Amino acid sequence: MSTVSKFRLRKCFLMQSIQKDRNKKYLHQGHRERVRQRYKKDKGFGSFADHELLEFLLFYCYPRQNTNEIAHRMLNTYGSLPKLFEANPIDIMNDCNVTERTAVFISSIPSLCQRYFTARWEAKRPLDNTEAMGEFAINLPIGKSNECIYVVCLDVQGQLLHVEMLEEGSLSSVTIYPRKVLETVIRHKASYVFLAHNHPSGDIKPSKKDKNTTLEIAKALHPIGVTVRDHIIASGGKFFSFDKEGLHVELGCAL
Repeated sequence: MSTVSKFRLRKCFLMQSIQKDRNKKYLHQGHRERVRQRYKKDKGFGSFADHELLEFLLFYCYPRQNTNEIAHRMLNTYGSLPKLFEANPIDIMNDCNVTERTAVFISSIPSLCQRYFTARWEAKRPLDNTEAMGEFAINLPIGKSNECIYVVCLDVQGQLLHVEMLEEGSLSSVTIYPRKVLETVIRHKASYVFLAHNHPSGDIKPSKKDKNTTLEIAKALHPIGVTVRDHIIASGGKFFSFDKEGLHVELGCAL
């Protein structure tokens, strides 16, 4: 075979390789567009399998890479979307072999959902009764696998002023210092507050520590004229209300 023929043959192979890469690129772009159109048509993720939803989210982390394989790898590693979303970003990065940007993005989703829920509530009914406070508290620990305690600041009409997670503990306990609650209440000029925390174990009954902590916080807020309206313990879509169950939290009432 002459030198010219070899050159032409190599050129032919190179052009074929380039064309294959282009075809893959166009196919990949077409797939992403079809997925986006499906989301728009369905107005959400209702018809999406978990790996398809995750693949959709990963589009925005990997502009040109096939995210289907990455989505399957992440789900296989953690077993479910909730466990993946609740994982530490460093663990996600190491366990799934993904970029730091991807790990941080995925782990931020529960916090984003919680912020969305809180912001929407500001235009809803006031938090002036047990059912409203319970519904609100159930949605606070989205994405949290450990016990977390929140202080919810209200104005005199019971409208939401501010909600803040003050501490995150372990799977079975969390410690909160009344001083931190006092600082938050003063900073946001609350007239009333209610406390909320989750029990990942699923048992919503308060412990002796829960009762004592509630009384300590009520005593700390009494001198500035702020009342603790309730303490809600939430888990698995259920909640326990100190006030509803007769464990009145106002200063001077026995727990």
